[in-house]
This record gives sequence, structure tokens and C-alpha cells, in this order.
Amino acid sequence: MDWKLLLLAPLFAAAVRPISNYKVNRSALTTRVSVLYGLYTKSSADYSPAIESILYNPAVRKKEVSRNRIQAVGYRQAGQPHFIIHFRNEELHGEWQSFYSNNQRSDSGVLIRNLPTGEWKTWYPNGQLKSIRNYSAEKYHYIKADLKRNHPKDQHYAITRLARTGTARYFQPRYDNNTGINPSLSLLQKIQHNTAGTDAAGYLPPFEKCLHHGAFINYDANGNIKDSGQYVNGLQHGLWKETVNGSALQALGFYRHGIKRGQWKYYDGDGRLVYTERYKANSKRSDVHYFEKG
Repeated sequence: MDWKLLLLAPLFAAAVRPISNYKVNRSALTTRVSVLYGLYTKSSADYSPAIESILYNPAVRKKEVSRNRIQAVGYRQAGQPHFIIHFRNEELHGEWQSFYSNNQRSDSGVLIRNLPTGEWKTWYPNGQLKSIRNYSAEKYHYIKADLKRNHPKDQHYAITRLARTGTARYFQPRYDNNTGINPSLSLLQKIQHNTAGTDAAGYLPPFEKCLHHGAFINYDANGNIKDSGQYVNGLQHGLWKETVNGSALQALGFYRHGIKRGQWKYYDGDGRLVYTERYKANSKRSDVHYFEKG
């Protein structure tokens, strides 16, 4: 750390908040001043470059909105806002919003220590809603703790039993058309990708881990529902409508704790029933029945 920065830190701190209000931690103080005023940039060894691309970027305007919570605002060349996001202790924490060049919102939601919580929405450049997701940061931690319990009788969530065979996929965000995109892009690069204004571009969320809990809906650019259903504690549960492999074929059926149950019906683009499938309690398909086109 530059000795000049240490000397300047108390002066900047006085402008941020009176020092007499709380006991000063010199390390936290110098970090906060550095972020707010862009006096230095941490090396990649000190912090993840994914967040560093914004948090320690002197071109992004930052201000302290509460103790240890920083608002970062990026602007386009024309002066309109590009994103408004919040950090606390070098983690995404608080409201998140980003915008297309036409000032339409691209996405919005809330994060708690890098985890999304509550409703998360994305939009098309024309202002039409693109997707709705619901997450729970609190239940994410509960279920992660549940996974660490060794005895099945001590485990409380259905996802715990399924996740034994591979936990990662149950705690990852689900968005269409983002395969093949470099997942190691920095936070700023993800924002630039999401707000480029291309309808076909896949959405890259600013978080890598999450727990789905609540409504899950995808829309096309005309406002028609493509997929919809509910997640409960990280698993699909109840009635679901799904698009089959990106085609016009639609599926309608039930999940029970992440497993297909009962009869599933498949319709073509004109709404005609094409075939049905029946699933047993173990999710194994027992029979398929095809219908002739009338």
C-alpha cells in the first residue's frame, strides 16, 4: 500500500463519515477510500477480476450510501445510465439494475453477498418482459448446511437426496441461449453483453450460484409465455409448461420434488395433441402413446 494513501485516508474518511462515529479500522478505511476515489487498483491476486472490473474501475462513479455499502453507477458516452449496482465488503449486495442504450431496463433484482434473492427480471430491448426468476439466498444457505449432514434422518430437504449425485447443477442459474458464451467474463463484460440490444443473445446473470424458489417464467419477444412453472426449495414442483428443445412443441405435466410424475402431454404449434408419456414415481417412463393427425 502506498504510504501517501495511508496519509490521505483520514481526510477522505472525514468527507465520507465523521470518524468520531465509530472506531476506525485502518484496513477497511483505506479500502473504502480507494474504491470511492479510485486512488489505486488492486491486483488480480487480491480480488477476483470479475468484480474488480467495476469496483476498482475509476471510470465508474461510486458513492457510499451506508456503512460499507457502495453504489456504483456506470454511464454511457451520451450520459445516460448503463447500470446501477451495489457492493458491500467487496461483494454484490443490494439493488441491481442495468439498461439498454434506449434507456429500457435490461435486468433488475436484489443480491445478498453475491446471491440473488427475491424476484429477478430481464427484458427485451423493446421493453417486453423476457424472463422472471425467483431466488432465496436464505434457503441456499439452509440447504448447503443440509448437504453437510451425514445422516439422512437429519436432512430436511428433498433436494439434499438428489444433489448427492452432483450438487453443482442444482445451484446454478437457468437461462436460455447462453451456452457457448465465455463464463469467465468480467462483471463489466457481462453487463455489456446483456445490454448490447440483441434479442437472440443469451443472458449472463451477474451471479454464479443461486437457489431457485418461486415462479419461473420465460417469454418470447411478443409477450407469449414459452415456459412456466414453480420451484420449491431448488426443485421443480407442480404444474409445468415447457418448450421442447427450442421447437414449437409444448409439453404440459407435473413435477414432484424435481421428478416428472404422472401423464405428460405434448402439443404441436397448432395446439394439437401429438403424444403422451406417463412417468412412475422414480421418474422412469412407463409408456408412450402417439396420436394420428386429424
